[in-house]
Amino acid sequence: MGSPRMLRLLEAFEHLSAPAAEADPGLTINVWDSPGRTPGPLPQEPPGAPRGLRMVWTGGSVQGCYQPGQDTLSVLDHGVGEAWFWCLNGADLPYWEHAAPFRLILNWWLAAQGAGLVHAAAIGRPAGGVLVVGKGGSGKSTTALLSLLGGMSYASDDYVIVERDIDGRGPHIHSAFGSAKLDGQQCSLFPSLDGALVNPDRQPEEKAVFLVNRFAPDQMMPSMPLLAILTPRITGQPTTSVRPGSSLAALAALAPSTIFQLPGAPATELRSMSEVVRSVPTYELALGTDFQEIPHHIDELIMALSVPDDRVRHP
Repeated sequence: MGSPRMLRLLEAFEHLSAPAAEADPGLTINVWDSPGRTPGPLPQEPPGAPRGLRMVWTGGSVQGCYQPGQDTLSVLDHGVGEAWFWCLNGADLPYWEHAAPFRLILNWWLAAQGAGLVHAAAIGRPAGGVLVVGKGGSGKSTTALLSLLGGMSYASDDYVIVERDIDGRGPHIHSAFGSAKLDGQQCSLFPSLDGALVNPDRQPEEKAVFLVNRFAPDQMMPSMPLLAILTPRITGQPTTSVRPGSSLAALAALAPSTIFQLPGAPATELRSMSEVVRSVPTYELALGTDFQEIPHHIDELIMALSVPDDRVRHP
């Protein structure tokens, strides 16, 4: 495992933990770092390379990615269901790795299971939930956390697993990470979350990371049917409203950021996301300044779209 800092990467998965005797893992991830050691020859980041450069390769059943800017290596062998995540020093990992660890490995593995990670928030009720999709700053995290504090179930504010179909019952949402991220301005809207803050001594440019699975464990929803997709829009007006939206607009809000942030097989991923978007209704969520209204409107939509209990998949 390496340094104690690496153990903290497991905190985002605490809401999904199961007794060892009950576990039957389809994927095993080996995790370690090498603080104070000189690594072997690794590719160097070219001068002028974009921030977050990824060097990705595929060979046979093996996929890998090295990120020179943060000295991390992710490798998955599909043939044996085993993966490896290494970094030079766990203490130097960026804040987003704590919020959503091993996401490249998970996305590669999930693709072979008829599922995938997508860049979206997910909230709902046991009978079903919604994806909230959009680029950074569109209101995904705010909407998800307001809904959480309004009593709804929570799966994610940033990355969520979407399975295209389960036994003919349609698409489902699965929680991957029990975390949330907020920038400084957003944090002031959620003072009750201060006790769940992971990085209180963060740099000014860093987002605050919260462990929702510790703050509100009973509201974490491991799995629920996907009922609809919402594209939020900040209006500056006092009232919130929900109206029918465009599948094309929802796909445009979901696909580019997912493919950019989670490199894999872009054509396959786009096709999978297109199938999911076409399989459920889409709505535009016009976000008003009265934050108490937002969860109420989403909850009303979910109640109107709720499906029979036999579609609910209990983990």
